[in-house]
Amino acid sequence: LQQAQTTRPESTQIQPQPGFCIKTNSSEGKVFINICHSPSIPPPADVTEEELLQMLEEDQAGFRIPMSLGEPHAELDAKQRFLAGARDHHRQGGP
Repeated sequence: LQQAQTTRPESTQIQPQPGFCIKTNSSEGKVFINICHSPSIPPPADVTEEELLQMLEEDQAGFRIPMSLGEPHAELDAKQRFLAGARDHHRQGGP
């Protein structure tokens, strides 16, 4: 257990650039998803729609959209109500 806690996968810190924000509501409150981008995160493989459909039918692990998700966190809105937010960092010009 001690070794598992000290062994971490190799990682690189990036400073994402702002993109856009998605806001949604539920009975539990508002949620904001901030979409950022960085040239440090590579784009997904360039495949045709037919190739993508074939990959998804055969093996869903065959196609991956590179991304990095930040930890969800709570903040207060202008009316002092809690919000939940998460960040998705992806390459500029990506999906």
